[in-house]
Amino acid sequence: IFARNKAMPRVDVFGAVRFNSLSGTADNGTVLTTDPGQFTGWTIGLNMINPVGRRDDRASLRIQELTLRRNRAELQQGIHAAIHDLASSYRNVAQRFAEYTAFRLTREATAKNLNQQFGKYKSGQVIFLNVLEALTDWGDAVNAEVQSLARYNSGLAKVQLEAGIILDAHQIRMVDFGYPSNSPI
Repeated sequence: IFARNKAMPRVDVFGAVRFNSLSGTADNGTVLTTDPGQFTGWTIGLNMINPVGRRDDRASLRIQELTLRRNRAELQQGIHAAIHDLASSYRNVAQRFAEYTAFRLTREATAKNLNQQFGKYKSGQVIFLNVLEALTDWGDAVNAEVQSLARYNSGLAKVQLEAGIILDAHQIRMVDFGYPSNSPI
């Protein structure tokens, strides 16, 4: 706005009023007075300045306009990128939840297999190596489930961070000294 205004012609309005109030004593002792109605008057005018060319002002205006357009385009690009990042994180969370569900079902199945192998070992139908193998499979399934749950939870935190709701989701408020009603929960 400043650059646009600077590129416009300059218009000044001025006015002056004279009063008949000249009276007193000068330094040399002369008495100064005026008669009523003498030396009164007023002046009003309009002064317009429009230099020829104004290339510097117009160039400055153009630079400011281009800078503003570039900043707006960068802002739109940032919003676009943030939307894509959020969508990607959301897809990752959905995928990680599906992985967690699969690993949970795997753990439940390996726990059932471990119980069956241990029961068969007690009745003498299988050797102890089968029980150890079932126990190893169950341990691997528990480990995979826990790791997938950790990845899922970190993915949820990333979605909340990118959406700008992570503080609200954990009921955290910033203290603003101008507004003492806002305080940490």
